[in-house]
Amino acid sequence: MLKNLTRTTTALALLLGFGAVSAQASVLMLDVGGNGAYTGNNSPGHAAGAIASGYTTWAQPNASGVTSVTDSDGNSIDVEFGRASTASNTETGTFLFSQTPSAVSASGTSGIWDTDLTTDAFRGHSSASRDPVAIRLKGFAPGEYTLFVAAHYAGNLNVPLDLYYEVSDDAGFNKLSDLTSFATGVTPDGDANSWTEGSDYVRIDFTITSTSDYLYFAANDPVFESGSASLSSVQIVPEPASLALMGLGGAMMLVRRRNRPAKSLA
Repeated sequence: MLKNLTRTTTALALLLGFGAVSAQASVLMLDVGGNGAYTGNNSPGHAAGAIASGYTTWAQPNASGVTSVTDSDGNSIDVEFGRASTASNTETGTFLFSQTPSAVSASGTSGIWDTDLTTDAFRGHSSASRDPVAIRLKGFAPGEYTLFVAAHYAGNLNVPLDLYYEVSDDAGFNKLSDLTSFATGVTPDGDANSWTEGSDYVRIDFTITSTSDYLYFAANDPVFESGSASLSSVQIVPEPASLALMGLGGAMMLVRRRNRPAKSLA
């Protein structure tokens, strides 16, 4: 019995170690709207401890059309941006993924905002800066994930934004009413030397049930209506607990197989 307990404990220890590695293995980090991909670790996911400080591989997707990027496990993820449907669209909440958002550069201030990661972004409309701005991603393996997003109002701080997300197998979502509001009145302060959840960044946990699922995320300025709701960075990390549970069945089967009495050859 003691031998079986030892084997079980060893298997669980290996499982926990595997879970920690796997949690790091599927990280996706997007530097949105920059002139060159960011290479540092001054980010929401790193500050929250969800991403190892040594992992600094950022992808910089193109704003025009569908772009395929690769996560840290080699999986191909489709990324597509959308913006307000017309220059006169103020608060209708409609965005089109066939339209290209425009790049905008904020003025570097201090602390976390004085980096290439946050000073460049994509905003709603190229001419009149209409809202909203959206992103659609596809290709994630089924599981539990956490999304970290840095969003702000173009080159200005202290402007509240409303943020939305949804997971669906439907590629036709193009209105804020299609999505779920999960953060209202988020107001980036940008004057701290450390990331603060709820102001400098937001996070949401979500579930992917199929590789055909789309993850939608959108930012909208509900106050100025002709505003410049902007996305600076997106980081997606699988939940370690979810990965460990997915591997638990396999580990226990391995333990059971090792403890099974050998069949007689007689």
